[in-house]
Amino acid sequence: MASIRDQYLEAMGISVWVPRGQEQAGLPGTPSSDLDWNQLQAAVRDCTLCGLHRRRTQTVFGVGSHDADLLIIGEAPGAEEDRQGLPFVGISGQLLDQMLDSISLKRNSVYITNMLAWRPPGNRKPTSEEISMCLPFIQRQIELVAPKILVFVGGTSATNLLDS
Repeated sequence: MASIRDQYLEAMGISVWVPRGQEQAGLPGTPSSDLDWNQLQAAVRDCTLCGLHRRRTQTVFGVGSHDADLLIIGEAPGAEEDRQGLPFVGISGQLLDQMLDSISLKRNSVYITNMLAWRPPGNRKPTSEEISMCLPFIQRQIELVAPKILVFVGGTSATNLLDS
């Protein structure tokens, strides 16, 4: 939940900047590294740290096995993902399902998420501000799943999570 000050600034169109490492995951006084699955999902759903919350229709949170060996991270939801509220369900999701099937894995045996939980307007590439605000949420999902293998789908997830 945003403070009343942050709500006023947001209403005026003023972005609230938080120094890296001091981000809050949407729950007052709770760093993202302390959140369990339910708290994390609620924090993502209620997040107002970047401007994407103004146009979002619904949150696209990660899905799949919470103890998966394989965690797949894409860039951001597309139109179909935004409609259904699930990651990788459009054309790219169909291809992903076929690729998983080819190595004898099912969607529900892996964990699938995106760098952002909301679709950027016009399906544009996420901004660095949007990514930096969502990074603690993605890092917490990685910590909670503790996979053996991370698969970055696209340059945005690879560049930002590998910090290169």
